[in-house]
Amino acid sequence: MVTKYELNGVSLRRINGITHDVSSLGNELDQYHIAVDMSTNGNDRSNDGDTSGAPQLAFTSQASTGGNNCKATENIQFNEIVPNYDILTPGSTTSATASVRTITGRSVDGLETSFIDNGFESVELNEVNKLSSVRMVASNVNETTKLATLPRNKSFTTGITLNTTDSNLSPIIYTDTAMSEFRLNRLNQPISNYSTDNRVNSLLFDPHAAVYVSNTVNLAQAATSLKVILAAYRHESADFRVLYNLIRADSSEVTQEFELFPGYDNLTINADGTITPINNSNNSGRPDTFVPASLENQYLEYEFTADNLDLFTGYTIKIVMSGTNQARAPRIKDLRTIALRW
Repeated sequence: MVTKYELNGVSLRRINGITHDVSSLGNELDQYHIAVDMSTNGNDRSNDGDTSGAPQLAFTSQASTGGNNCKATENIQFNEIVPNYDILTPGSTTSATASVRTITGRSVDGLETSFIDNGFESVELNEVNKLSSVRMVASNVNETTKLATLPRNKSFTTGITLNTTDSNLSPIIYTDTAMSEFRLNRLNQPISNYSTDNRVNSLLFDPHAAVYVSNTVNLAQAATSLKVILAAYRHESADFRVLYNLIRADSSEVTQEFELFPGYDNLTINADGTITPINNSNNSGRPDTFVPASLENQYLEYEFTADNLDLFTGYTIKIVMSGTNQARAPRIKDLRTIALRW
């Protein structure tokens, strides 16, 4: 049998033995897209109507392919670091301090510029050090091609300073256990309009990487109103929305769909103090009143209310978090819920 030297309509000359770059589609948390150059290793087929008269070339179908000779390089991004170093500092005259030299990384849905030298900054040994932005340990090929101005092209360096005021004593580093632990917040920004994108209502198909779902709360008495009160740190680059799922009084089953709280931009306060959405289709999951972004480590109170609901005997709360800076993820504490019957 004779077959063409191609994959799904594209010649393997354009694929095999070539280093491919990430495409303009960018990265996601757990995957990325690569671009195959349709203008080289054959006729230019990158655009319709060029001088060659050949139509634009594209893959004709999906397929799973690869092999032992197909390799991918990978960068390690982080916004927290734990320098784990076993250092002996005998007596009161010796000590050790640490610093790290890092380069910038880019959040999944951020606009940061990668491969910029951040220089050295002090860190605490054997402690979690939170960083103000996303950093990166670059792959070898990226270090070689993009970090020519750094010593030995290294994207990450740890500096340990050993101090002593006694000429007879010195700190000791046990290098056989030395390592640095990198951590990264799982934060993306997959939805731009919560009122129209029903993926957020789903329990299984929500595209947010940071999702909290509470246990189901069962009520002894049926209720018609639900309130969520919490304290949160929210950077100006981040956001979070709150939803609820109800067990109706006339049903023994829990549906898998969540509903957004109305939000301050879509509610009316009635004379009796209850809240009515202006238009249920415009519910946004925002709080009852506007809350500004937090200052550093500042927790502000948020309140979410849904009134005039059909009788329900149980509920589940869902919180979705998003942002464009993975180093500035929302942080939530003091979560309280109240169910009432008006």
